[in-house]
Amino acid sequence: MGDIKRKIQRLEDDAEIEYIEQKDGSYYWYNPRELYKAFTLYYLNTLGSNYRGEPRPPAPQVFHAVANTKDREQAMTQILSNWRENQDHCGVDLRALVEEGEVRPFNWVNLIMAHEEAKDD
Repeated sequence: MGDIKRKIQRLEDDAEIEYIEQKDGSYYWYNPRELYKAFTLYYLNTLGSNYRGEPRPPAPQVFHAVANTKDREQAMTQILSNWRENQDHCGVDLRALVEEGEVRPFNWVNLIMAHEEAKDD
């Protein structure tokens, strides 16, 4: 048991590591520097999957952690401060995530098609 306590203490002491408190009182630990890499890779992979009509890869676990917290807006702002301006650059519908606690795909193809239809009117 002491080994686990030491690992937790190291995580808490590491300035690079942050956490999101979950509804059940547990913590989801993450490295903020790694998030942008995960978001970018996920976004690019979802674009390719959407284009090819293939299933998407699983969403990064941090989105599920946001969905499972008491204050989703605060948690989303913590991991991506400008999330309102980056709705369409991440592959997940961030509004649905914050408002409903649901990790739902954001589909660029549908957005582009709707934009093109609006231009034609």
